[in-house]
Amino acid sequence: QRAESVFNVINLRRSAKLEYERKAVEQQRRNHLARRRLKVGDVSGIGLVRVSQLNGHGIFTAADISSRAIIQLSGFGPASVSGLLAWQTSVGMSFRQQPIPNDHGQIDLLAKEFLRSEKARFDKEQRQYKTSIDAIISKATIAAGESARFQQEIDQANVNLLAIDHFLKKLG
Repeated sequence: QRAESVFNVINLRRSAKLEYERKAVEQQRRNHLARRRLKVGDVSGIGLVRVSQLNGHGIFTAADISSRAIIQLSGFGPASVSGLLAWQTSVGMSFRQQPIPNDHGQIDLLAKEFLRSEKARFDKEQRQYKTSIDAIISKATIAAGESARFQQEIDQANVNLLAIDHFLKKLG
C-alpha cells in the first residue's frame, strides 16, 4: 500500500508538472501573438480604415483575433475573417517555445488544486450516491409496507374463502 501511495504522489506531481508546462507554453504562445501588431498590408483587403475599425473594437494584435469577435463587426464578412485568421495562423507558425523553468512551488499548487478538484468531484458523487440510496431505501420501505398490506388482504381473503367453503359444506 505504501508503494502504491508513493506511486500516486509521483504520478500526481508528474501530471501537475505537465499541466504547468502546458499552461506555460500556452502563455508563451499568447505572448508571441500579442507582440505582433496588425498593420496595414498584413492582410489582403484590410486597409487603414479596417485596421482602425478593428483597433476601435480592441483588436490590435494577432492574439486579439477571433472569428466570433470579427464577424460581429460591420463590413467584415467571411473573406475578411478568413484572411485575418490566416494571418494569425502565419504569425503563430513563427512561435518557438522557450525553455520552461521548473517552478516547484507552482507545480505543487497545481497538484493541490487537482487534489481539491478531485475531492470535490468525489464528494459530489458521494452525495449523489447517498441521495440515490436514500431514495431506494424509501421506495423499498414503501414497497415493504404495501407488501405487508397486501399480505393482510390475502390472509383476510383466505379466511373469507374458508368461511364461505365451510358455509357451503353446511348447506350442502
